[in-house]
Amino acid sequence: ANSNGATSQPAAAKLMTEEARGVGHVGYEVYWSWIKAAGGVLVPITIVIIFTTAEAVQFLSSWWLTYWSQHGDEPRGRLLGIYALINVTAALVGLLRMLVLAYFGYCASRQLFVDMLKVVLHAKMSFFDTTPVGRLVNRFSKGTRRECF
Repeated sequence: ANSNGATSQPAAAKLMTEEARGVGHVGYEVYWSWIKAAGGVLVPITIVIIFTTAEAVQFLSSWWLTYWSQHGDEPRGRLLGIYALINVTAALVGLLRMLVLAYFGYCASRQLFVDMLKVVLHAKMSFFDTTPVGRLVNRFSKGTRRECF
């Protein structure tokens, strides 16, 4: 008993852990882990090449219109055919760019999900005692929804 007659009890044990939040910029290690999960160093190189090609084709389309306007005396069928070919190429490269980004995003998302699942499944029971299930569900769903695409 203490001075006012009450018995002293130990401080209540924490049932849940506090979730730490990062503030500031995203570190390079986060980008590197995404690159590794997506397939390695060739992933960003491939993305840069595809984006550069798409922009080059768009530029070529604009340049061809300028050329056409300055050389209007040439046969229209030839000029129009080349312009159509450039724009079909631009559409195909744009589609390829979208598909490649979706594929790499899928690969990274899947690999990060599998890695996270392995860590959680091999966690000690005390982790599950102090971590709410809702926090785990949120972490799994946000990790595959926002960061990877």
